[in-house]
Amino acid sequence: MLSAISSLLPSWNSLKTLDLSHNSLGTVPLQRFFVDMSHALPGVENLNLAGNNLGVENSANLAALVEQLGGQLKYLGVSKNLLGDSGASMLAKALRRAANLKKLDVRFNRISTLGIELIMDSLADLPNMQVLDISNTGWAFGTSSSAAPKQQIFAYAKEHIPWILLNWDESE
Repeated sequence: MLSAISSLLPSWNSLKTLDLSHNSLGTVPLQRFFVDMSHALPGVENLNLAGNNLGVENSANLAALVEQLGGQLKYLGVSKNLLGDSGASMLAKALRRAANLKKLDVRFNRISTLGIELIMDSLADLPNMQVLDISNTGWAFGTSSSAAPKQQIFAYAKEHIPWILLNWDESE
């Protein structure tokens, strides 16, 4: 599947939205594919890679893609990819280059309070950022009923990124 998509990428150079969600991309090596994407799709503003189980092993490739696409990204959906704190850390570094990002969806990624704070720090200087969806991130690894980490996250957000709406729906 990826080779077929890669062969089509050059003809999609004016593409603004790319939704590759729920394609099991995490089961194949993605480095070459992400490099091809970043070069062939210079105008992508909305990128949805949700539900691909990218995992920590593909987090560096994801971060490199985000860094390469940088300033034009307005929406990035990476929910349900099991990024963990290590992947969140790599993504956070890359997000600093996404100056036009408005919405980031990192739901269901087994990211702890530390990882969420790293992401929040990276978004603090992005003037267009509006929504950070951290629903069911696993911040307490299965103890979402505990109020302490949730209060910590909201206090941190209030101090560092008060203009960003945090979506925290635990019902999904």
